[in-house]
Amino acid sequence: MRQTTFGPNCVNNCSLNCENSECNGTSGLCNRCKWGYQGEFCNKPCDDSHYGSNCISTCSPHCKEQKCDKVTGHCNTCIAGYLGGYCNITCPNQYYGAFCAQTCSKNCQNFECNSAHGACYSCSAGYRGDFCNMSCDTNHYGPNCVNNCSTTCVGSSCDATTGHCHSCIQGYRGQFCQEAHDRLAEGVGIGIGTMCVVIVIVLAVVCIVRRTACSATSNGNSRDEQTGNRNVRESSQTVYNEMDAAPPAVELNAYDYIGKDTTPYDTLHKEDNEKSQYEAVSMTTMNT
Repeated sequence: MRQTTFGPNCVNNCSLNCENSECNGTSGLCNRCKWGYQGEFCNKPCDDSHYGSNCISTCSPHCKEQKCDKVTGHCNTCIAGYLGGYCNITCPNQYYGAFCAQTCSKNCQNFECNSAHGACYSCSAGYRGDFCNMSCDTNHYGPNCVNNCSTTCVGSSCDATTGHCHSCIQGYRGQFCQEAHDRLAEGVGIGIGTMCVVIVIVLAVVCIVRRTACSATSNGNSRDEQTGNRNVRESSQTVYNEMDAAPPAVELNAYDYIGKDTTPYDTLHKEDNEKSQYEAVSMTTMNT
């Protein structure tokens, strides 16, 4: 049975701040206080930095002024760099300040900074300072400007980010002017190289001119040869045509005369044939 009264004849009610309004029936002392109160009769609120039953819990150190709700312990406000009811969540990367509403400097390395005040943990190449808002001087470079420019850079001056020399002192070359070299030898080498190129070009031009001349002569001879061959072919064709042509037709009568002989043509022809046959037989006989 709950004891919510105390004293003679139980006429006194227990304190409302007693947990479940229960107290000792004789003295009226609370068995336990509600959250946010303390004391024998639970009539004393917690101080600003404590909360809970009998005020035994301490507010988060990330609560602003370490003040919190006396019952729940929720911070009234968080200090810079924290979020959440108990201010136990740090700001995400790239943010800082009250309610994590501010952005880290773009010159912070990886955009990371202290979540409370925004100071960079390290600077990107070419910058220095707590907030990386200052450029390197002319003789330094790299993250936080801790590297010295090469002494072979003119004036020991270099690019603040890469360290590359703007120009080298005499006798050195390279991005960091770390390579020693002989300018005279380099000049001679360049001169010889240029001369070789010129000679190659001249020889090439000569070859082209000669090839062009030879080609022109060859083309002329070829044309003359082709013309001669064409003339020979035309003459030969004319001869062949003349040989193939039929002799002009001559009309002869049976009684045409040869010279002043009055013998008909057929009779003379017959006599010539007989004479030829006789001569052929005589030659055969002599051979045998």
